[in-house]
Amino acid sequence: MPTTLKKLVRARMEKTGESYQQALRHVRAEDGSRREGPKTTLGPATRTLTPTRCIYCAAALTTTTRWAHVWPKSMGGRLQSREICCDNCNNAIGQLEDQLRSNLLHVNATMGAHNGDGMPIVAPLEIDGQSFHISGPLVNLQVSGASYDRGAQRLAVPLPAGFTNQVGAVGKHLMRQGRTAADLAIEPGQEPHLPPSGRRTYDLKIGASSIDKRVFAKMAIELLAFFDHSLALRPELAEIRRFIRDGVGTLQSKPDRRSRGSGIPLPLLSEMFNLIEVWSFKRALYFRVTFLKWISFTGTLTTSWEGGKFRAAYGFDARKPAQWFKKADRRDGFNLSVWFPEMRDEVSQTAAKEFEAESARLMEITEIPPRELPPTIEKLRDGVTEWLAKQPRRAKRTPRSSS
Repeated sequence: MPTTLKKLVRARMEKTGESYQQALRHVRAEDGSRREGPKTTLGPATRTLTPTRCIYCAAALTTTTRWAHVWPKSMGGRLQSREICCDNCNNAIGQLEDQLRSNLLHVNATMGAHNGDGMPIVAPLEIDGQSFHISGPLVNLQVSGASYDRGAQRLAVPLPAGFTNQVGAVGKHLMRQGRTAADLAIEPGQEPHLPPSGRRTYDLKIGASSIDKRVFAKMAIELLAFFDHSLALRPELAEIRRFIRDGVGTLQSKPDRRSRGSGIPLPLLSEMFNLIEVWSFKRALYFRVTFLKWISFTGTLTTSWEGGKFRAAYGFDARKPAQWFKKADRRDGFNLSVWFPEMRDEVSQTAAKEFEAESARLMEITEIPPRELPPTIEKLRDGVTEWLAKQPRRAKRTPRSSS
């Protein structure tokens, strides 16, 4: 290998914390060098992938392998790679992630968290028989579905909030019935009965189930694989890989706000951030996962680590997932704090207190939108006519008629 290339690789390793092979691949891609192996286009540049295998089942990975997200995308994760696991394992583990997402759905929605696509996380809520959606400090009433009055021979469509939503809802029903915007009429509907303002609570259960622990371990070992695939395949981690993929075995983890973690200097994060860390300490390999700043769990992946010193972290703003960081280097982190039963209450009580305070703060700074007036019939007809004109043509249905 040319001396200049070696220097570039070493410089990148020091700057990014990547393994030698990862740094070599990136440097060769950047300077336009060519080597044997499959290629794929990632963003604006083309780089060469070293043939790798799934860290769980050893299946070969290719340029068409689905992206694996270290932190679940549905919960804001954006760090992804095609060099971690195969599609089958990705799909199987994705079902576990869905359960964890469900457990955290209400707290994520209440705190204004967003998913990996930048869309607000929304949670359903039932109060007095009515359906609402929570998103940040706002709770939005959901309209009921359309109903058909056989006596009057007409279809009643409740109008949702937002003119675009109204046009789409009405247009879809007209298209199904084979009618046009000229058939529309607007009549006053029944005023919704809104529940009184007040404090409402819900239970947050996380960390105790085997499914939650499998997802915690999954995030840790896939973060390891993202920076150094060979470390994630080490034989010391065979049991934890089997636990993640098949649910065989167990994982030592606990609520923990006292451990110092990987020791990686973290950038200034927002008031609500998510974070996953993995690090070595002597012959142990530990992890810490933090949800919304206040809920933290630590655990042990193995106590027979022989992969050398290593630590890595990935974190992001829960409300703005595009603001994220990743870092790794070849150093040990810190030992875990000594466990005592009160640590469980310490985490849960602190999180409950902080979430309630943040919820109150969001209510104070958020402007409640005014009640929306219904559109005029002329405006609605024009909007629906334009919407129908943009839809693909279908076979025309005969309108219903009285018998």
